[in-house]
Amino acid sequence: MPGVMRPALHRRPGAIVTIIMDWPDIVGPDLAAVSAARRLVAGTLTVACAGPAAMEINHRGPLLIERINRHCGQSLIERLKIVQDFTLAPPRTARLRPQPAPVAVEGIEDDTLRDVLGRLGARIAQRDKARR
Repeated sequence: MPGVMRPALHRRPGAIVTIIMDWPDIVGPDLAAVSAARRLVAGTLTVACAGPAAMEINHRGPLLIERINRHCGQSLIERLKIVQDFTLAPPRTARLRPQPAPVAVEGIEDDTLRDVLGRLGARIAQRDKARR
């Protein structure tokens, strides 16, 4: 990855390139999965993050500034600016509802159709029970 990213970042100052490339090492893999360093201007590091990660970054701000400065070997960062970027959010997983037990369907010879109608009947019964 560094071989691919370095040419793309060649116009940026060396410190921000180091911070961007080493972001997972600086902040840890969990926080790096939902955040990214974007730019460094006059001692202010802009950090993009998704949703609730902003609160964690804000809370850990002084520690992150210290870790970044220690990683770079000099006191570059004085403050963090946090911006929202929802493209960094981890994909949401669908919650699967438990399947209700199928109802008994009599008089249908086709096994597949009988199973489908039994599951449909169970869903309808579950929905009716929830509405009461």
